[in-house]
Amino acid sequence: MSIESRTSIVTPDNPAAISPRDFVLSCLQEANPSVWMEKLTKRQQDVLKYRFFDLLSPTQIKSIIGVKSRQAVSYHEQRAIDIIANHLPEEKVEAFYANYFRVVGTKPEEAKRNLSQINRGKKRSAQTKERISTSMRARKISEGQLMEMRRVRELSRQQRIAQLAGSIAQ
Repeated sequence: MSIESRTSIVTPDNPAAISPRDFVLSCLQEANPSVWMEKLTKRQQDVLKYRFFDLLSPTQIKSIIGVKSRQAVSYHEQRAIDIIANHLPEEKVEAFYANYFRVVGTKPEEAKRNLSQINRGKKRSAQTKERISTSMRARKISEGQLMEMRRVRELSRQQRIAQLAGSIAQ
């Protein structure tokens, strides 16, 4: 019995239970494939194709695409999933990851841990962007201050030239 037939979920969009694999596939379509496909490497595209459409295991995919380990396949798969998740509406991202973890057979405890790490990473990313934005606003100077800084820099350059010319003349 496959994973997707053993577990089904209810989503906010569809009150009827659908398989996690079907939910992931619908998200792949919803995320505008023409956009995210351009951002995936050839290897990531192959891994997604073999994993979700041909239903192959990481071990089988490893031998087809010619990587050394199953972990390498998982790495390419996870990077591709992250790129796709960035193109989904915010309200679907958590459900997308939850269903993805079900499809790939991640244990529930591990899936919860992974989801919390993803959410923490997004929160940190937003906080970092806000800090940078605040810092840039704090650095903004008036036009008058900018003109004064340029004038001082030009004066010091002229003084250095004059010093250099004086030392050469001696």
